[in-house]
Amino acid sequence: MLAKTESAAQRPSKLERHCVIGLDIGTTSLCAVAADARDGSIIRSLARPNRAALPAEAPDERLQDPERIVDELLAMLGEWRDLLPETAAIGISAQMHGILYVDADGRAVSPLYTWQDGRGDRPLPDVNGREVGESGTERGARTSESRSDGEAGRTGRADETGRADETGRADEIGRADETGRADETHPADVADRADEAAGDGAEARTWTYRQQLEALTGYPVPSGYGLLTHDVLRRTGAVPPAAAKLCTIGDYAAMRLTSRTAPLTDATQAAGMGLFDLRSRSFDLAAAARAGIEAALLPALAGAAGTLVGATPEGIPVAAAIGDNQASYLGAVPALAGSLLFNVGTGAQLSLYSPEPAAAAGLELRPFPGGGWLLSGASLGGGKTYALLAAFYREIAEALGDLFADEWPLEREDAAPARADAPPGAARPALPADRLYAAMNRWALAALDEGRPLPKVDPAFFGTRADPGRTGAIAGLTPQTLTPQALTAGLLAGVAEELAAFAGQLPPDLRAGVRRRVGAGNGIRRNPALRRLLEERLGAPLELAEEREEAAFGAAVYAAVCAGIFTDYDEALARMGGNCLTEGDIV
Repeated sequence: MLAKTESAAQRPSKLERHCVIGLDIGTTSLCAVAADARDGSIIRSLARPNRAALPAEAPDERLQDPERIVDELLAMLGEWRDLLPETAAIGISAQMHGILYVDADGRAVSPLYTWQDGRGDRPLPDVNGREVGESGTERGARTSESRSDGEAGRTGRADETGRADETGRADEIGRADETGRADETHPADVADRADEAAGDGAEARTWTYRQQLEALTGYPVPSGYGLLTHDVLRRTGAVPPAAAKLCTIGDYAAMRLTSRTAPLTDATQAAGMGLFDLRSRSFDLAAAARAGIEAALLPALAGAAGTLVGATPEGIPVAAAIGDNQASYLGAVPALAGSLLFNVGTGAQLSLYSPEPAAAAGLELRPFPGGGWLLSGASLGGGKTYALLAAFYREIAEALGDLFADEWPLEREDAAPARADAPPGAARPALPADRLYAAMNRWALAALDEGRPLPKVDPAFFGTRADPGRTGAIAGLTPQTLTPQALTAGLLAGVAEELAAFAGQLPPDLRAGVRRRVGAGNGIRRNPALRRLLEERLGAPLELAEEREEAAFGAAVYAAVCAGIFTDYDEALARMGGNCLTEGDIV
């Protein structure tokens, strides 16, 4: 970080370059914000759909094209060429957990495996190629047989083609330690102990790649976390031969902007990959080695206080990319201390800053830029759950066709009328998403205004991080609750209850210090029914961040600190932090 020689009040007003740019790489959108470091006002903003999705070979895979993502970001910056001479720094916020591989020249040699990729929950084959999911008795017979094969079964075993497994020496998950005691982290041993803990009558269970990695390392590694994805790819021979490093999409964007050939990863992104020691703020290399993950593939880590990874061809400093959770917090709250943030986008999150590490059951402790911490409760649903219900309604509407024509205009108003001679079953124009969501919002508000009974909805349709196999549920269905209005409001109530439950898990001392509850993300901003339901469950009013692209704005705030414009984030927010809006101000 650059040295500071002037007071906070003097420095920003004297800046020769007063613009800071924040880029945000979301799962479904790409955003850019140019902000004035002197007062936080927005100079310009851009948003584009993220159209980088790639076709997948399996239904649990979620892939994106990293080159397309970065090329779109570069094109967005290209539209602001006139601002670049006034730009002091560029910051990057990026979707967390996912990874891609780069070669020795710093170019991507794989797709981006996003945070939604579910291959980590696939059944794990045993050394003979069968799934590890038998009962304890069957596993014991199989394990005894496989271990009698000696080293061929543990450190250089042949795969189904007869070729020796090149990762065998690193695996060694059944070897003896220096005391001669067998390593009890062999997957079969761990599964045996799980059966024993459950009792003799335990049902046969399927052992997954995730369970194996967690047993080998002692770290929880939810599906979608980068090092679990890498472990599956490594064990199935799918890591690109040219891979020199793995990194996040934010790291890769910073590399392309600055022509770096190796990634430099901030702790906020590294922790989201998994196997990260929060105490030392570094990867746990010993744990990685126990799983056979090569340390040489892991990216180098940036400093705790924020690091500039290089400069653009125009000489603009670029900061190391940070997690979108942390960036959204910086871009939404008026101050770090006492601000409880609820963010609903594709997923849903609760976040609260703490200067010291704090433990809370059901919440994740994440590094925060500058050395603090963020307590986070993350749902895999949120906006994606509302989109699932919208897709259900859309399918019903399109299936019924003309029967709903009067109430559901399935064709855009400016579309040509359907031809009389159109063949039966001809495709109809899709119902516009904005009109469908507007209708759903009206239904939910009507149900709340009229005091209708609501069904009890558990919105875990996509599982949870702790239990990927959990399913959603709808209970309390009656003639009064089985209506679009009640069902829509009931689902939103389930999302609100999940977020409120996260708030209830906060440590009492931190919960007592909450002074403001701030909402962010389009899932909250555009849905007054969800805001009302969340306020009711919190028992307190919810404010909205004035800036609509919170993560991109937070990346700009972060860049201003990394470039030395401000000493720390408290100072930056005091200068740049936006006002929060009350319900009456929201449009």
